[in-house]
Amino acid sequence: VLLIDRDGTPIRGAKVTAMAERPVGVSVALDEVFDEDAPGRYVGRTALTMPGQWDVHVTVATDGHGFAATRRVVAK
Repeated sequence: VLLIDRDGTPIRGAKVTAMAERPVGVSVALDEVFDEDAPGRYVGRTALTMPGQWDVHVTVATDGHGFAATRRVVAK
């Protein structure tokens, strides 16, 4: 996850978490806390454990502000 402000400046020190769950088939859910590995770049290290569709819910908190997004991805 890359976080920048409206001026393009990296947002540092945010708390970024994600929860991935399978929307169909066997019910599996994974939680992840991301690490900042470069200014404004946050990386999760957990691999999706099964092929198929996953809904990934990402939450960001920084300086009293929050943001959440959900994306469907397909693991091969």
